[in-house]
Amino acid sequence: MLKSLKFDIYKNGYNASKINCIDIPIAGASGYYNYENYFYYCFYYSMFTNWTNIKNDHWLTLRNEILKKIGLTLVVNKINAPSQLIPSIKSHIDNMQPLILIAKYNSLFYSGSYLNMADKGSHGIIISGYDTERPLIIVRESVHIDNDLFSTVKVEALAKFQITDDILLDIWNKTNTSYREENSPFYNTLYSIEKTGEPCINNYKELLDDFLNNFDPNCSKLAEVVNSFNDCIDNMKSYGSIELLRRIFYGSITVLFEILAKAIRVEMLSEENQNRFNIFTDEYKKFRYFLLSKLHAQALRNKPLNITQKEKFLEEIHTKDNELIKLIKEFYSLNLENLSQNKIVEVEAFEKEYVNYALGAVATADSEYNPNPDLHYRASQAVNGKYAMPEKDMWISTDLESIHWLKVDLGQARTINKFIIKHAQSPVNITVDFTIQGSSDSKRWQDLVKVKGNDSNVTTHDIAPSAYRYFRLYITGPALNNFCARIYGFEAWGCKQMLQEDLESREDNINEQQSAIV
Repeated sequence: MLKSLKFDIYKNGYNASKINCIDIPIAGASGYYNYENYFYYCFYYSMFTNWTNIKNDHWLTLRNEILKKIGLTLVVNKINAPSQLIPSIKSHIDNMQPLILIAKYNSLFYSGSYLNMADKGSHGIIISGYDTERPLIIVRESVHIDNDLFSTVKVEALAKFQITDDILLDIWNKTNTSYREENSPFYNTLYSIEKTGEPCINNYKELLDDFLNNFDPNCSKLAEVVNSFNDCIDNMKSYGSIELLRRIFYGSITVLFEILAKAIRVEMLSEENQNRFNIFTDEYKKFRYFLLSKLHAQALRNKPLNITQKEKFLEEIHTKDNELIKLIKEFYSLNLENLSQNKIVEVEAFEKEYVNYALGAVATADSEYNPNPDLHYRASQAVNGKYAMPEKDMWISTDLESIHWLKVDLGQARTINKFIIKHAQSPVNITVDFTIQGSSDSKRWQDLVKVKGNDSNVTTHDIAPSAYRYFRLYITGPALNNFCARIYGFEAWGCKQMLQEDLESREDNINEQQSAIV
């Protein structure tokens, strides 16, 4: 039987030309706790590798500064003997903690660099499960997919596959032979990603607020490269070195702008401002690409930068960074103003007329996922009106059956006009097929809404006014690739002015039941 932590493959994520092949797995593993963590991590990686005063004296320091933003940490687990590796993996998976193994490319049998001792590169692998009956370990990877594919897509998907315990031990031993010779901090080390507390960042607005509050153009890492150029000319001649710099100072900027566009909701801006954003993005990236090309050419000619050249480059970097923050602040303010005006009108009109009767109602379900004493995805969490943290605000069923239900008892019959269902955020975990039903006695159910092939995180269902005490979400297609139902919110909205009608409907329902009994 497989004991596996559930992950998304992040088919809309990034590849190693934007985020490197160690941080992509770390981002993916953080996504186990919350789907959006992948993107939050990638954003902060881009930000901190371009602008930061964080002292990065150890590779772990920067990563844990990022993970701290989302309530996680990367824990060092020393494995003193190969015999401890598999038991350690099983222990962490049992505790619902994903693992990162940083291996050597030349130790990976599925890599083109296998047994090529000239390739000294390192690569991150997610370990996400094991088989309780067979000697199998579940890993999440991208490098085993044909590398030619990556020239046509922007993403390195974290696909799942299984390897035997012996194969993993072989990778471990070959990797550590190299790390021992290099005196590497990765030697005999397995990393677990664990929760440390509540995240500081729960949504893209908070992400953007944090960026605007902490972005400092005076901490530009690209400016540091220019300042230190004359001392590093020989290193800058290397094609490998310049490609690494392009990944950091050009490739990762693509990630930064894509997530900023999501955070400031570019699609809500006017067409003119959308064009301004896109043009600036293109110009900013081109400036960085050509600046790095100039530095590479200067190094190949073995010519140090003179004071005039250096000052010119530094001034251009500073100007572009200030233009960036100015533009983001402008668009953010525009959207806040638009959202505020629209929201005030919509909320006032809506709240004046409607109420979510399901809020705080009694909720039950066919099953509740309860992996350990500290983690219980209760049915009641789907009606608490909160949507920030899955472990506190989501109902998840077990995966033992393919059909599930979530039932809400409103205490008395209520006339409902609209349902809003908030599904899982991950595309592969969105509820696919479901029916919303009403009942007066929790035995006989009337279908009110039927949905097939849903692919939206939030679905809204307007219905003819219907008065029932019980409403049920009956799920026949829980997700694309598993049998777990995941619901962040079940909302049943009715008009406040229908209270008298509710009472009359309730009396009618009671009379119907009494007649049926007689």
